[in-house]
Amino acid sequence: MRALLATYLFDGAVAGASIVSRLTHYSLTMSPRIDELVVVSDCPTNVLGYLVPNGEGSGSAGLPGLRLSRTIGTGTYQLVHLPTGARMTLTDQRRGVFDETRFAVYSRETKDGYRWWTPDVPLAATEQHMLRFNPTPGGGAAAILRALAMRLDARDVAGRWAIGHWFCDPLQRPKPGNVNDFRGRRLVGGGRRWHLQWGGYPYPTDIVGMLLDEAIGLPGVTVAKAGPAYDLHLDGHTLRIQSGAGS
Repeated sequence: MRALLATYLFDGAVAGASIVSRLTHYSLTMSPRIDELVVVSDCPTNVLGYLVPNGEGSGSAGLPGLRLSRTIGTGTYQLVHLPTGARMTLTDQRRGVFDETRFAVYSRETKDGYRWWTPDVPLAATEQHMLRFNPTPGGGAAAILRALAMRLDARDVAGRWAIGHWFCDPLQRPKPGNVNDFRGRRLVGGGRRWHLQWGGYPYPTDIVGMLLDEAIGLPGVTVAKAGPAYDLHLDGHTLRIQSGAGS
């Protein structure tokens, strides 16, 4: 599920009408664990609306196969991914154990009265189409993309690089053009070679610095300059990264 989430976060033109890539306009902290992915946000209900379908729609807007399984209190949502059984928790609580003593609203409806899709709702035809025709990278390319997705808010304490949720620059460097255009992000390729392009923050050097960082980097990844782009190599796979914002 994490590779699928990364694919939809970094490709604003996936088949269907998914809006998952817009999540990078929110401040998200990813906390990957052995048995689930915890996503901390100040607006978990809004984030839920980008991931899980509701009402009588086709299911094309969210992450295909993701369902709301449980609501805890007023700001914690437990999700399950039907195809893989993987679990995700959205919460506004920055703690390891979620507080169930707060005022509980066990509603499965949106504020507009539409019902969130729950695990009893099988994969819709549109979701099956999206899973079939939007290829998800595997191997080393998937590992690199997962690393990018799990470190959306990463920042070097020495100020050498910052990811900034792919939306802003915490280091306040000169502003490149088209920085907020999530539609400009495209992930294309197949097999062992993939290409990630985007139009704004972060700079490719931010990504390179993060992946090679001794504290939170991705072990085994190597980097080679390729003209205006960078090739990231891992386990025989290559992800080329290139930004219109420059190096």
